Amino acid sequence: MASLSEIEGRLRELYAELLEVGDIPSSANFIEYGGDSLRATILANTVEEEIGVRPPLVRIFDSTLAELAAECVRRRGEPTDRGDR
Repeated sequence: MASLSEIEGRLRELYAELLEVGDIPSSANFIEYGGDSLRATILANTVEEEIGVRPPLVRIFDSTLAELAAECVRRRGEPTDRGDR
């Protein structure tokens, strides 16, 4: 299983790619960097495929990148919540 720092690093790469921006700090908020519902859905799908958990869309919108990484680590042992689709 990936560590918190590995997950945070991968999320940083995904944010940069999806939001078409350069360096993303751990304190980055998805919305503040130009995220929208379509990109959040793409992010959730990619995280589920690569990390094995699907973060709820509301967490993508209201969390910093570091908080979302921690949420992914926390949820790895839990069933994937599909109620956000």
